Amino acid sequence: MMFRVLVAGIILLLAGCTAQKTAEEYGSNAADVIFACAGENWVSQQFNEKFCLMRSVKNPNEYVLAEDTAEKYGDAVLAGLTYGVSLLFDGDIQEKWLAAAREFVAEKYGADARVINFRSNQGAAVKGYAFEVLE
Repeated sequence: MMFRVLVAGIILLLAGCTAQKTAEEYGSNAADVIFACAGENWVSQQFNEKFCLMRSVKNPNEYVLAEDTAEKYGDAVLAGLTYGVSLLFDGDIQEKWLAAAREFVAEKYGADARVINFRSNQGAAVKGYAFEVLE
């Protein structure tokens, strides 16, 4: 029993540190990263889906496109109810996220702007993809 409490405490500590690091990078606070969107809510017209879009304070042309708050909590509840099996069948594929990033860049920067360095946002407090904009 004590081992489980210790492991849970370590996991919560690491999650808090990750959330704080993400908050500093994107000009927000840890509570927003954990419980809400730490950036702006943006709706993709192509997919009719809401995303959380965070802009780096260190590099203004770098963004993270993440799932919105409702989807984040929905995924967590579903994973809990299915003992994590639902995570194996997640319908979000990289091509969809890349298309959404391209849609945002074209909308914000114009048709000549490009998405570069598109990568999974592993190790961060939010599920999503990071990318840079080449104007």
